[in-house]
Amino acid sequence: MIFPALVKRRTLATMRMHLQGLSEVQQALAERHFDEAAQIATMNLGMSSMHGSQETDDAKYMPPGMKRLGALMHQRAEAFALAAQNAAITGDVRKPLMALSQVMQVCVACHATYRLR
Repeated sequence: MIFPALVKRRTLATMRMHLQGLSEVQQALAERHFDEAAQIATMNLGMSSMHGSQETDDAKYMPPGMKRLGALMHQRAEAFALAAQNAAITGDVRKPLMALSQVMQVCVACHATYRLR
């Protein structure tokens, strides 16, 4: 499916925002700032980071599989945030790292499958 130029620019900008969020999450985890990592994930990657009417308008140009992967990424980001919050109590970084890996796996799958035209 071909994206109109404006939709393509917005979609790419959103993906870059998500990539920046992933980078910030990794930095916070490395510094063992679990609550900060959870907050970044929630704000930049989680369900609350979906983009209202823009999301609805832009999503109509996405193939169903791309929409599913996008929703899955947001859901897994929420699961990561919960794991990071738990790690703030337990100090165990393994579960948030595994959850972050699961977020990244969705990103990789989507980027391996879809290209914006």
